[in-house]
Amino acid sequence: MRTPLAVLLGLLLCCYQSGQAQEKAYGIARYDLEIAPDFMTGAIALTAAIDIDNPELRDSFDFGLNDQYDKVDVRCPSSLITTERVNGWISVKVGRPTTRLHLSFELRGKLGRSSDENRDIIADSSLFLLWSDRWYPVDFDHWAAVRTELRLPAGFRAIAPGRLVKTEPSAKGIRYIFESGIPTVNFSVFAD
Repeated sequence: MRTPLAVLLGLLLCCYQSGQAQEKAYGIARYDLEIAPDFMTGAIALTAAIDIDNPELRDSFDFGLNDQYDKVDVRCPSSLITTERVNGWISVKVGRPTTRLHLSFELRGKLGRSSDENRDIIADSSLFLLWSDRWYPVDFDHWAAVRTELRLPAGFRAIAPGRLVKTEPSAKGIRYIFESGIPTVNFSVFAD
């Protein structure tokens, strides 16, 4: 009786350890996001700077990304890259992987209606960005610290992950800056 139980426990331990090894293949260390909605046109401009710890020199990374973005530019200062977008996903292949990678995304598009809620993501007086609408390059398996900067018209208030560290009037309205002190994943942003 002990032999089958020992074999089962051994298999479970191997599965757990192989899952851990895959999780550690790389990690998202940080997201820096800058979000600038245009309430007149319903478009959003977003930049996402992503720091990746890559100890196993992985050369390919997959992110969920809203298909409604008509402009998607991805850069890596340390390497040439290629990208492929298919059905709500973007694959980024790095020509020369390093242990620490920095990817920069520049996105622009009209996101339309939320997939999970029956409402516009950008309306005349509100911003409703649910993580499930994949408005930033989402990696569902990796938590990360995040810095979110929102550029909004004067009079808007905002909620984003982390704590509010700064509000600053600008020529076009107001800037909100939020920073998370603990890793976050699949986060949403709201403003009105």
